[in-house]
This record gives sequence, structure tokens and C-alpha cells, in this order.
Amino acid sequence: MRQALPPTARRCLALLGLSLGVAAQLGCGSVEGQVYGGDTTAASRVPDVDVLLVRRSSALLASLKQFCLDEKADEARRDSERARLTRKSHVLKDSAAVIFGLEYQSPRWQRLTAAANAASDSSDQMSILGNDPVAVAEENALRRARTDSSGHYRLTDVRAGSYFVVPLVRESAYSPVLWYPTRVVIGTKRLDVNGDDGWAGCYLTKMDSIEASARR
Repeated sequence: MRQALPPTARRCLALLGLSLGVAAQLGCGSVEGQVYGGDTTAASRVPDVDVLLVRRSSALLASLKQFCLDEKADEARRDSERARLTRKSHVLKDSAAVIFGLEYQSPRWQRLTAAANAASDSSDQMSILGNDPVAVAEENALRRARTDSSGHYRLTDVRAGSYFVVPLVRESAYSPVLWYPTRVVIGTKRLDVNGDDGWAGCYLTKMDSIEASARR
């Protein structure tokens, strides 16, 4: 048979629970870890990059959804322009091939070849830098830190809740910045990021599929 706790012990436990709850709400948690550019080796740590903390909310997801709808329309326009440049490249290359035998290395042949190559390069190298919702992360960031020389970051004074950690790093101009879901309760939450479990911003509107990840 269990013995009842003395009144003093009960009061102490109640005060402890209240203190923990207040601490969580006032922002006594933190998130820290390493930012890696690939595998989790020391050589892959990424120094001197900003890391954002963004609270997950319906307003944030609505902003992301609108941004990504606009981006989808922009993508259709880019696809059309890419197709136009590809067609132009093919026409110019055909024209250069026709006159090659007649005007070997002539200025006209060189101009046609250069124009064909420029059109082909433009078609293949359309950067997504202006079309990635990193701007939404910047606008909604509650905390910002910068990785040190060993790629370590620390975000402090974090209230309990669900968040995204967003390191402002990408593999190339054609790769999106990744958002990492996490949950803070109290104390220090460890979150190392290396591309695993990260999501491109426009996929975050499908939140049902990442609920499990958010509880890590």
C-alpha cells in the first residue's frame, strides 16, 4: 500500500512542476548542434553560416503555401523560356553546321556557335536562388545564430513549441535551403543537420507527412 506524501513534499513537487512550466514558457530552452555539408565528418562541417529558428504555425504555413503557389506559376514561365532557348540553340547550331564547310572558322560561324552555346547554357543554368522560400524563413525567424569555425551553432532563449531550424546553406545555386523540423520542451535540444531529415520549404505545406520527424 502506497504511503501518502507529506504536505511539505507535495508542495515542493507542485512548485517544481510550476517552475518547469514557467521556465519552458519564458524561454529557457535552446537548440544546438553541428551543420554539415554532407557526411558527418569534421571535414564536412560548415563554418560562418547563419542558422534561423522559425516557429511552426498556421500563419507560417499559409505564407509558405502562397509563396509556393506563386513559384509554381513562375516555374511554368521558366519552363517556357527554357524550351524557347533550347529551340534557339538547336536552330543556331544547325545554321552553324550548314556554313561550317563553306566558311570554316569565319566570323559569322564563330558568332553563330557562340550564340548557340550561350542559349544552351542559359537553358541549363537557371538558378532557383530567387525562387526558394528562404525569404519566408528570414521574415519569420525568431532567433538567429552563426556557426563557429567548427560548424557549431546555438540558438538560445527558446520557448517550448514546434520549430524549424533553417541553416542558410545550399549545395549549389540549384539546390534549396533545407528546413529541419524539431520540438523544444526545456533544456538543450541537440540537432545536427547534414541534409538528412531536411525539407525544401515548398514541401512543408504537406505537414502530415513530417509529423514524426517534428517529434525528434
